[in-house]
Amino acid sequence: MTTPSGKLMWGQAGAYDGIDDRAVIRAVTGGRVGMVAAATVTPATGLQMTVGAGWLAIVDCGDGTSAVIGSRTAQVVTGLAGPGSGTRVDYIWADVAPDSATWTLSVINASAAAGRTGVIVATLTVPANATLASQFTIAPAAISATEQRLLATAGTTDTVNRVATSWAAAITVITAVATVQPNHYYRVRLITDSFMPLNAGALAARGGIGYRVAGAADSTSQLFRSTCIQCPVANGPTFIVVEYVFRHPPASAAVARNFDGRFWIGGSGNYQVNGRTDGGASLTISVEDMGQ
Repeated sequence: MTTPSGKLMWGQAGAYDGIDDRAVIRAVTGGRVGMVAAATVTPATGLQMTVGAGWLAIVDCGDGTSAVIGSRTAQVVTGLAGPGSGTRVDYIWADVAPDSATWTLSVINASAAAGRTGVIVATLTVPANATLASQFTIAPAAISATEQRLLATAGTTDTVNRVATSWAAAITVITAVATVQPNHYYRVRLITDSFMPLNAGALAARGGIGYRVAGAADSTSQLFRSTCIQCPVANGPTFIVVEYVFRHPPASAAVARNFDGRFWIGGSGNYQVNGRTDGGASLTISVEDMGQ
């Protein structure tokens, strides 16, 4: 079948210098790239998926300029069959060809996105031996190219008695999914207002932020920032904040990630991430785009 394609929405190759117009787009967007209007992606026949009309994105053309792409009609792309075991993360990806003023949609492995110009339209988590798109977990890329800096947030409460003594032994108790763009700075905040050690052995508390490829197994999450506090007493709520500020490398591809929050203790004992039980989301995580 043919690969979906279309004209860039600003810049007519052969008619005038499209690069000048792309430079204007770069200037008025402040270099921000990503989705402006999220796509709607639904399984179709076999491995095919329908990308609904109306998605819109700003992409880096790789030459210091940006372009606007999108489609006013539905497009069909074909996914890749599942791996022999485990799961695999793929992307519905929009490539751009500035010299011909065109874009194309295709499905690629996440590893193929490194150093590639274009944008993630959706993330696909593909289970083992999948032969139907209906077996995929399809997550359209969130809007990230607007002036709205808050990309994702989540709130919950966790009152389970836990005993983990390391990041690896703990499980993710809260997560937020966001797409990070090359050369942008990001701030991730993890907050609990009521970490509660249940005995004297659990007074040394830890909180950490890690991330994994969006949709990947929780066990693949890597720790990137943590904090340690000494709780004053057992059975008393303590406030913990972890903040992680980082820059996504300029030469890296855009990537969708799960930003994970976990808590653990420095020795043996029991604890609750949220000791209070009076309701409300006393555990939160947020992801902010701080620009270039």
